[in-house]
Amino acid sequence: MSTNSYEHLLPPSWKTQVTGWLAEDTPSFDYGGYVVGEVHREAFLFGKGKQTAVLAGRPFFTEVFAQLGCEYVLMLMVSVCRDLMGLQG
Repeated sequence: MSTNSYEHLLPPSWKTQVTGWLAEDTPSFDYGGYVVGEVHREAFLFGKGKQTAVLAGRPFFTEVFAQLGCEYVLMLMVSVCRDLMGLQG
């Protein structure tokens, strides 16, 4: 039996909505793309919190990256972060 995902609560049109957001937010000239070019880059996004939480927006994040042809690796290092910050739990 598979586990349930919050993504399954989204309406069937949600991926089409992401396409619409990209069309609306993408200028006719992609200055950022011009500056970066086609070189692979690496970036890190850090979040913090002391309580267990749900990573909201992950399906949207994943779809945006898929439509733009980008790749990402999601690494949840809860225990490592707790050790580094000296948190209990």
